[in-house]
Amino acid sequence: MFERQKAKTCDCADVHAPALRPGPENKSLLLLFFRKEGLSCVMLIEIEDFSVRYGRVKAVAQISLQIARGDVLGILGESGSGKSTLALALMALLPRHARVSGRLAFEGLDLARLDPAGRRALRGRKIAAVFQDPFASLNPVMRIGTQLAAFAGATREAAIDMLQRVGIGEPERRMRQYPFELSGGLRQRVAIAAALLCAPTVLVADEPTTALDAATERQILALLRESRALVDGAMVIVSHDLSVLAALCTRIAVLYAGEVVELGTATDLLRAPRHPYTRALLACDLRRLPKSAARFPTIAGQLPDPALPRRGCVFAPRCPVRLPCCAEQAPPVIAAPSGFVRCHAMGA
Repeated sequence: MFERQKAKTCDCADVHAPALRPGPENKSLLLLFFRKEGLSCVMLIEIEDFSVRYGRVKAVAQISLQIARGDVLGILGESGSGKSTLALALMALLPRHARVSGRLAFEGLDLARLDPAGRRALRGRKIAAVFQDPFASLNPVMRIGTQLAAFAGATREAAIDMLQRVGIGEPERRMRQYPFELSGGLRQRVAIAAALLCAPTVLVADEPTTALDAATERQILALLRESRALVDGAMVIVSHDLSVLAALCTRIAVLYAGEVVELGTATDLLRAPRHPYTRALLACDLRRLPKSAARFPTIAGQLPDPALPRRGCVFAPRCPVRLPCCAEQAPPVIAAPSGFVRCHAMGA
């Protein structure tokens, strides 16, 4: 994909680029950015050194992020990067055998330390979700109207109104139907309607268009864009599809092997990516390929084994610009105008 550059010698202790830890001590810089973008400075979600393990497998590693009211944060990465585990953590849906460390707080409440009753009280009412497969999240033996009432306690009139708002024709008839009687696109619209009926503070959409055809995907993307006005809080969009995040998000966090390697505004990150992994992901986007391209681009190598101990930069074995220090020392977190990047080469 990229031509390997000649290795440079570097002493990582001599890196002079401004470095920071993407945690609470950098909140003032983040607040300045939110004010500049016209976003609220009220932090709804604060993630500090958050890690998730399944036995020996480290699925999420020391993530620190903040999400403000009005923010639409995209989570980008290839399969196995930890996107879905982070989404489950945000929805307080991690399985019992998951072991967490650090802090993931919603409106000041640490989700990992809430009891089951406290988590159930948040889900739906405060944090709602739209999943990749709507058929799996809808009960196949219950009518649509019954499920909408059960999900959100909505009246029949409110449910019909919401179905109309998400673009479903003949809502009264749809209320009497079962999920298997609807197309995939209609089922996804029902799932979005159910989430919005809860009037959530945070809406998490995990790969919301993956199972849809191209035409239906465009319709659902337009619907999610319009839905931002109905969410009095923030949205988190999890996807491996750059076009989805470009269409919906104000900021994007790039995950690799469970770590956030780059964070920035959607505009800056897609126009001028700084981390080698982000650049490689963009280069693999088929929409960016010239018509004369003779072969599909790929990222050489594979994700590291999440069960093995980590040393140095996790992307180093696949990186076309790696330095000698990358294999031994964790990369510094270097400040960018709208976020940060974790890379030795950026500070060399």
